[in-house]
Amino acid sequence: MTDAMRFEVLGPVRAWRGDVEIELGPPQQRTALAVLLLQEGTPLSPSQLVSALWGGAEPRAAVGVVRSYVSRLRHAGVPIESTGGGYAIRPVSLDLTEFQRLQSSVRPDALGAALLLWHSTPLAGVNGDYAEAARVRLVQLHLTAREDLAAADIAAGRAAQAVAALTDLIAEEPLRERPRELQMLALYRSGRQAEALDVYARTQRLLEAELGLDPGPELQECSAESSRRTRRWRRCRAPPHCPRTSRNSSAARLRPRRCPKRSPGRTVRCR
Repeated sequence: MTDAMRFEVLGPVRAWRGDVEIELGPPQQRTALAVLLLQEGTPLSPSQLVSALWGGAEPRAAVGVVRSYVSRLRHAGVPIESTGGGYAIRPVSLDLTEFQRLQSSVRPDALGAALLLWHSTPLAGVNGDYAEAARVRLVQLHLTAREDLAAADIAAGRAAQAVAALTDLIAEEPLRERPRELQMLALYRSGRQAEALDVYARTQRLLEAELGLDPGPELQECSAESSRRTRRWRRCRAPPHCPRTSRNSSAARLRPRRCPKRSPGRTVRCR
C-alpha cells in the first residue's frame, strides 16, 4: 500500500489513501471537498465556499462551519492547503482529470477507458445549486464522450457496434441530435440505407412534436447526403458478382460506384 491519495467525483464523492478508503464525514462536508476538487487547484475563499455550499441561504456563523469542515477533512488526511486567504487542493489524483485527458484522444481504446471511470451519477449524494450545475456539466461531458466513442468506432470500421451503442444513447436522450446523426452514418456504412433515412424521418417528427423545431443543419445534410447516395445505388442495379466498395476504410465516407448509362439489352456493371 502507498500513501498516495486519489479522489473520485464521477459517482459518489470518495477518497482513498492507497487501498484504504477515507471517511469523509457528513454530506455537506463531502460537498465542501467536491467543490474544492472541482476547482482543480484554484483557491477559494471561505466566503466563496459558503456561497457554493448554501447559495445565499447560509446558516449563522457559516464561515466558522466551513473552517470546521476543512479542519476535519485535513484530519482525515485530505491535503487542503491554505493559500492567499483561501483553500485549495493541489495536485491530486482525480478521476475527472484522468477522464478529460483520455477524452481528448480520438482513439476508441482511450475513449473506452475514459468511460470506464464513470461509476454512476456524478457527485452522487452531493446537494446544492453549485453541485447541481456541476453535475449537469459533467453529465454533458459523459454524453459527449459516448458520442465520440461511437464516431471513433464508425471511423475504425465498426459501424454495427456503433449502431448498438447509439440506440441505447438515443433511448436515454431522445432529443439530442448528434447521436441520431451518427446513427444514420453507422447504418449507412452497415449497408442499411433505408433504415438510415427512416431515422431522419422519425427524428423530424419527434422534434416537430416536442419542440416545434426542424432538425439542425448537420442532421439535414446527413439526410440529404444519404438520400443522394441511396438514389445513385438504386439506379445502378449491379449483378451479384459486382465488386462492392469496402466498408473497412476509416478515412472516407462510403462512396457509391459510378455506373455507365444503360443500353437496351446490355448488362450494366459497376465500376
